[in-house]
Amino acid sequence: MAHADADFATKETGFSIKGIDFIAKEISATMDNIGFITEKIDFVVK
Repeated sequence: MAHADADFATKETGFSIKGIDFIAKEISATMDNIGFITEKIDFVVK
């Protein structure tokens, strides 16, 4: 049973890391969008 629990914990950790990686990518994409919008506003202002 202890082995199964350890295996489950390992899978949970791997899943959490994937979740964090996904969030990091989402934040990166949002930052890119903000940069793009800022450039558009900058272009319009000029």
